[in-house]
Amino acid sequence: MFGIINLISGWWQRSHDDITSYSLTMGVSQLIIALIIWIFAKPLLAFLPFIVGLTLVIMGISKTVDGIQQHREYVNVSPFPNSLYGILLVLVGIMLMFNPFGTVLVVLQFFGATLVVISILDIVMAWRWSR
Repeated sequence: MFGIINLISGWWQRSHDDITSYSLTMGVSQLIIALIIWIFAKPLLAFLPFIVGLTLVIMGISKTVDGIQQHREYVNVSPFPNSLYGILLVLVGIMLMFNPFGTVLVVLQFFGATLVVISILDIVMAWRWSR
């Protein structure tokens, strides 16, 4: 859409001998990028869970290392919560990398269950406030 708007703006500027800008170039480049994204949308979406999983694995390893190093810096702070969080991130990342569709289904089910619980709590709170 922005590519078409920029093309129209560029043509209008050319026809009125207005100050030349990059509208025409931006419009053409935006349309080309939109076409590339439209063509490769399915492969990019299929690859997205793998990228997210890899990112979670890297973050989990980083959190685990930070938790272990934090224990050296602060004696009275337990490294267990950061290490546990890091290990959980690594496990979820690995699961997302090797079983993306099952993982996405579980996440959507969890999201749906959370919405049901939130709506029940909202109904209960509205009922209490109306008394």
